[in-house]
Amino acid sequence: MSNAMAKLSHLARRFHHDDDGLTSAEMMIIAGLIVIPLVITLTYFRDQVSDFLKTMWEKIKGETNPTPSKGSQGW
Repeated sequence: MSNAMAKLSHLARRFHHDDDGLTSAEMMIIAGLIVIPLVITLTYFRDQVSDFLKTMWEKIKGETNPTPSKGSQGW
């Protein structure tokens, strides 16, 4: 039984001192904490986001390529 406890203790110390793998795991957790709520939010509000982006695109196209209004003289 003592041998099993020694192996478990040795394994715990090795895991505790393994800093190389810890940073990649932390990065994946942080990315997941950012991406998952973003995907959920975009899925829930997809119609409103789509309408907003269409409206903004039309405004951008209208400003870069102005068309004369019917009341202007078109000089």
